[in-house]
Amino acid sequence: MPVERFTGKLDLVFGPDFVLPPTRARTLVTIHDVTFLINPEWFEAAFRRYINSCMPRSLQRADLVLVDSEATRTDLVRLTHVPKERVAVVYLGAALDVFRPLPASVTEPVRQKFNLPQDFLLFVSTLEPRKNLVRLLEAMSYLDSSLHLVVAGKKGWLFDEIFATVQRLGLTERIHFLGPVYEELPALYNLARAFVYPSLYEGFGMPVIEAMACGTPVVTANNSSLPEVAGNAAVLVNALDSRSIADGVRQALAASEHLRAAGPVQAQKFTWHNAAQSLLECFERAMKS
Repeated sequence: MPVERFTGKLDLVFGPDFVLPPTRARTLVTIHDVTFLINPEWFEAAFRRYINSCMPRSLQRADLVLVDSEATRTDLVRLTHVPKERVAVVYLGAALDVFRPLPASVTEPVRQKFNLPQDFLLFVSTLEPRKNLVRLLEAMSYLDSSLHLVVAGKKGWLFDEIFATVQRLGLTERIHFLGPVYEELPALYNLARAFVYPSLYEGFGMPVIEAMACGTPVVTANNSSLPEVAGNAAVLVNALDSRSIADGVRQALAASEHLRAAGPVQAQKFTWHNAAQSLLECFERAMKS
């Protein structure tokens, strides 16, 4: 049923999250990533049925398809055969007034609130297979036992192996699960010795930008959009190799001074002001098509 039945006449309809309703207006839809096409086994069956039903119709309806990175554009064109000229990149941004270097007077109360150790790595994400936390936990077993890992994020799906791995490797005392964290997240980035994000696939990788904006050394994967976002301001690793992840952590700690300086410079390329300007240009392009 066309959305105009409920809204009246429309000039433009934007679906910001994979789904575009039937409409007679000009249309845009954002496809944030195509992980569910590349590795469907990482998702529960109900989600796969939903997205595989909705997304093809949305792509067919859209006058312009938006993606978060050049890597995602390449994958989308390859896997769905949507014409490349109908796909535009709109990079996301970070709130750089929030995610920034902070003084100890702000960060130390957060350390005390969560009872965090002095030396820890940080991982921020929903707990799900794509984020590759199991291999990060395996990497922890290769690192000095004085180094802890703090995990901030809610439970998502198919996460049982994560907790089983902690038990299997005897890491209970070194791994700290905080659950979802909101207001304290900038302070956690600042407190961490390094931020480690060895995801198996990302359409953009927002936490990488947030961590770099805080001046935190970043270790991330050399796949999908992550090198595009991280630039030369992070250590890139093979996400399929836990020893590579461990080596990347050691490199980041050794080069922490350089990475703390380079991170905020790279993060400045990804602001919400720039994202809004790019989105407005896409609106204008769709109206002229």
